[in-house]
Amino acid sequence: MYLLASTAMRDSNALEPNDLPIPATMTSEQERWDEALAVDRLHGPRAPLHVTERIGTLALADDLAGMARWKEIAARLDLLMTQRTLPPQ
Repeated sequence: MYLLASTAMRDSNALEPNDLPIPATMTSEQERWDEALAVDRLHGPRAPLHVTERIGTLALADDLAGMARWKEIAARLDLLMTQRTLPPQ
């Protein structure tokens, strides 16, 4: 997704430096939620198993940063699944 820094049209229709597209950025928190939602959408009820397998693979590869990232995804996935199963209040 790209945002335009300025949308004003100029007489020449040429782009000014502020008109160049800049990437929309997400915080790491937003990225983890996006990843958890994607895993949930792609794997459905098997999502926890997929995450567990992924963490195991990363552990065998001694990828500590990857494991930390997937543990963060797992925590958010757990919240998603818990919210889905709670009775309405």
